[in-house]
Amino acid sequence: MCGWKQLVQRDQFNWTRHSGATVSRGTGPPGDHTTTRGYYMYIETSSPRKLNDKAFLQTYLMFPTDYCLDIYYNMYGVFAGRLSVRSVQRLTNGRTTMAYLKNVAGNQGTRWKNMKVQFRPSRNAREVGFRIEGVVGNDFRSDIAIDDIAIHPGRCNACARPSHSFTNNLNQQQSFSTGCAHVRLFYVRCCSLTQEKVVYRRVNNCDQDMFSPARLNWFCNN
Repeated sequence: MCGWKQLVQRDQFNWTRHSGATVSRGTGPPGDHTTTRGYYMYIETSSPRKLNDKAFLQTYLMFPTDYCLDIYYNMYGVFAGRLSVRSVQRLTNGRTTMAYLKNVAGNQGTRWKNMKVQFRPSRNAREVGFRIEGVVGNDFRSDIAIDDIAIHPGRCNACARPSHSFTNNLNQQQSFSTGCAHVRLFYVRCCSLTQEKVVYRRVNNCDQDMFSPARLNWFCNN
């Protein structure tokens, strides 16, 4: 996955990129979240895996601002273990801290479910990131899958109360949520698209109102 890395020296095994059903019966999804024909990431919990073995995925470090982690997950299996999201913060004093933000444990049924995780960094954070942990359950019927992961700057509900709007040439109302990930990094969340996206622009002195709604519309459609 773009922007994520396996932590191969800090866990017991790795996440696997896969398409279709997992290899074990009675666990895992029938396919990916979007079309059932694409790829997703999952932990295969058959032997030699054992109870409480862990697999980690972690983002590369980012500017310290508010973020919303949006993720779809599947935890089908009578012995499903645990899926956790943790924050990673590298502080100005050189220390690195971690904290659990969300945990889901046990059998969650056959369907994909959505999880949104809000994160606000500490005041003395220099860089921040996310870690996803998959933990093996009691036997092979504990596969955990994740798909369609997005990290948006700002609040999870930002598009419910957009900061700007614009009516395009087709008389369609477009809405946007803007902010500053850093004093030199402006962002706009394009709320009216079928699949929300984020556009970043490097600037000299960021202000969330520095671009007109017409310009925001151009950013989102080009």
